This record gives sequence, structure tokens and C-alpha cells, in this order.
Amino acid sequence: MFTVTEVFGDPNNQALDEDGNKLWELEEVESESQVWEHIGWDEEPVLVKEKRIAEGWSVEIVAVNVEDENGDVVDTVPKTIWTYSGDDAVETDEGTQYPPRYEWVQVQQIGEDGKPAFKKVKVYGWVTKTETETVRTPVLDPIDPDPAAREVYDRIYPRTPYEVENEDGGTGMVTPPELFGHIAGHV
Repeated sequence: MFTVTEVFGDPNNQALDEDGNKLWELEEVESESQVWEHIGWDEEPVLVKEKRIAEGWSVEIVAVNVEDENGDVVDTVPKTIWTYSGDDAVETDEGTQYPPRYEWVQVQQIGEDGKPAFKKVKVYGWVTKTETETVRTPVLDPIDPDPAAREVYDRIYPRTPYEVENEDGGTGMVTPPELFGHIAGHV
């Protein structure tokens, strides 16, 4: 009785050392990849929201005298007078509708030392990383088929196509697989 390896050989047979351990060829392989990561620091201004008088508006603060019932001035109080000079006021049934007197704007914060304030921020960017990996490849020691075993196999199991009758009464050709007992030669 012969084995499949004796009959057909084995081109993928892995070589063994003296102790019967499989032999491997080791190769260092480098690969590069792009990684998004922290690459340093930078400064950017510290921004704060500040309430300002909107464009088109002006304000004036005047002193107004407060008089008693005799007409004598007893106090002076401030009065705010708003004046709008813009052109986007809208006339409605209720009167003139003006845009808001104030707007919020972002400005750079001024530090306690009187200078513009900055904050440190992380800077990110694409960095090329190189990685080295050890790849194991089996060392092959192909086994050639034994001609005597193949001759016996071919004699016992011929693979000559032959004709068979099908269920419709017709005939068709059948070619036996290379390996006995395996459909279409699959092991």
C-alpha cells in the first residue's frame, strides 16, 4: 500500500532540522503607515465675547437737573440718549423698528500685564511611521513522486474517460478525478 505523498509527491513539504523541528526562513519586512498624532505646541489668542454698541448707533450721556417743587436744582442725574444713523430701520404700524443697540463680538483678551493673552494648544499632523515585522516563511523540501508507486496507482485506478447513460436515455462522458475517492480531485 502506498501513501498519497508517495504516489503524487508533495511540492509543499516543509524541511526539518536534525531534531525534527520545522525550518523557517525569517525576513525583516518594513511597512509604512500614516498616523494622525500630536506633533507639537503652538500659541493662539485667547478670545472673549465683548458687548459693543452696534454699527449705526451712537450714545451720549448728558446730565439732567432734578428740581424740587420750587424749581430749585436738588440733584443732577445722567441720561442716556441713543441716536440711530443707519439705514436699516423698518417702519411698521407700531412705529419704527430699529436693529439691536448692542452686538457681541469676539476680541482678544488682554492679560493682567496689559498685553494680549495667548494659550498653548496642541498641534496635530500626519506622521509617517515605519514598522518592522519578522515574517516567517517555511523552508521547503519538495518530495518527488515515487515512479513505481505511481505506476501501481495508474494500473489499479485508470482515469480514462468513459461513456455512461443518463436518466433521459442519452449518454455522457465521465472523467474520473485524479485522486481516487475524492470528487473532482479535492483532498
